[in-house]
Amino acid sequence: MAGPTSGKDNLVGTDGNDYLYGLAGNDTLTGGFGADTLSGDDDNDILYGGANNDYLLGGNGSDRLEGGAGSDYLIGGAGADTVFGGEGDDTVLVAGLADARGDVLDGGTGVDTASFDLASTTTALTFKALNANQKTSFVGATLTGFERFTITAGSGNDSLTGGRFNDVFSGGAGQDTLSGGAGNDSLQGGAGRDTLKGDAGSDYLDGGADDDVLQGGEGNDSLQGGLGNDRIDGGAGNDYVIVVSNGPKGPVEKDVIVGGAGHDTLNLGFGLDTKGLTLDFGTGSFTLAGGTTVSGFEQLSFTGGSGQDKVIGSASFDYLSGGEGNDTLYGRGGNDYITDGQGADGLFGEDGDDTFTMVPNGGFTPGPANFVYDKDAVNGGNGFDTVYFGAPGGAPGTGTAQSVVLDLANQKNNAGFIKGDVYARIEKFVGTTLDDVMRGDGAANTFDGGAGDDVLSGGAGNDVLIGGQGSDTMTGGAGNDVFDLSEYAAQYYPGAPGGFGGGFYGDTKGDVITDFAAGQDKLRLDVRALLEGETAKVTVESGAGSAAKASGPVLHFDTQARELWFDFDGKGTDFDAVHLATITTLATLKASDVLFV
Repeated sequence: MAGPTSGKDNLVGTDGNDYLYGLAGNDTLTGGFGADTLSGDDDNDILYGGANNDYLLGGNGSDRLEGGAGSDYLIGGAGADTVFGGEGDDTVLVAGLADARGDVLDGGTGVDTASFDLASTTTALTFKALNANQKTSFVGATLTGFERFTITAGSGNDSLTGGRFNDVFSGGAGQDTLSGGAGNDSLQGGAGRDTLKGDAGSDYLDGGADDDVLQGGEGNDSLQGGLGNDRIDGGAGNDYVIVVSNGPKGPVEKDVIVGGAGHDTLNLGFGLDTKGLTLDFGTGSFTLAGGTTVSGFEQLSFTGGSGQDKVIGSASFDYLSGGEGNDTLYGRGGNDYITDGQGADGLFGEDGDDTFTMVPNGGFTPGPANFVYDKDAVNGGNGFDTVYFGAPGGAPGTGTAQSVVLDLANQKNNAGFIKGDVYARIEKFVGTTLDDVMRGDGAANTFDGGAGDDVLSGGAGNDVLIGGQGSDTMTGGAGNDVFDLSEYAAQYYPGAPGGFGGGFYGDTKGDVITDFAAGQDKLRLDVRALLEGETAKVTVESGAGSAAKASGPVLHFDTQARELWFDFDGKGTDFDAVHLATITTLATLKASDVLFV
């Protein structure tokens, strides 16, 4: 195939991903199969994308672009162009008023997008989406066959109205009116006093600077007024309204914010606030210190700054994070998520099954000397409450990682980044990814060591000890205790028949259980974790040596070494047995001693 010239070229691509450039002259470029890039450059060119997802750029001149099959990206460029998307979900881009004049644009079949970048425009723009089979005109271009519209306007007073699909409108400067229509739309007012209407669908509305009016309409909308004295109405649906502190004393605007019908959430982002917020969410109607009035909300999401915040949540589940400062946070009702920050915080879950996240607050250089020990007080209240040391999922939170020592019987012994903390009415604790120590009291404690080689002691009470990943040591103490080996067992994979490739993703030492009482305590195992997502009956047996006696999946206790083994195929030879735990006080394991879940 000859290369491009400044004359009239006819270039045809291969079955691969081709790059064809016409240069000057009236060229014809055909991509063929593959994801091709075609550039006509100067003069009046014809570009055929063909199959697959192609990129077509007409360049200067009055060009004809046809995307063909696939989801293509087409730019006519300067000149009066004819653009046809063809099959697939195509995007046709027009950049500037000069590029738009005289264009004939047809999206073809599929869900196609007409995108206009008119940010430099100073005149007022008016656009109203019609059905895809209806022809309409906009800034000198003729459009048909488009379902979605993306328009970035300039400094004029624009009026943009979307259609049935997901539209994206940015008003820029000027007093704009943006209406999404049906679909999940994104509307950004920019500078100027704008009116944003989400209409139907789950929309995102951002007023930007100045005094704006935001109306979510139907659907689960997200709304943010921005700077200025805004009027925000979520409308029907479960809406999410964001109020951000724009200074050290909280918001200075006097917004009027109404949640509307549905279960609505107010997000107060006070990260810049140094004064501190005092708020009782109550029934969801209140006035902030700067004059913003709030009504019709059911749920609160709050992030504090460096001031001393006192926040009482809603009857629903809330997300509360104090930030810096000595904060006091109350979840009230619902299953709340409460995160401590820097400072000596008081965290109270109250009603519901609440989740607390305690994160280390460290310096920049690793080492215990850089940790700030905040002396937090955490009270779960009613319900089954959980404390995570580090972020949920096991990863330590922000700051330098450090393990924890938790002693519920004598909390003066608490160490690591929880040194000085006091915990009350918490049913479950989850450790870090490091080697933690957790000791219980007389209550029914649940300890999950997470990753790392942990030491868990239940104390008195009916405790649940979950070793997690790593080789853990577990002591139940008095009471009817449950030792959960599921997370350790989840690291096991049987491999291929013949004993090849099986083993553990993590370590192979297994856990140690120091005081298992047969007929009183229980072992708990997730069958699906052992059987790689399958469910089948697992035979429980005891006998001398580590070899299984029964067929099929077998949980075997070696009465000599007092070791617990799992064999995917029992006495068969296709898979190797793996060591799960050592149970030092157990003579014989019975099926009644094991809980399979």
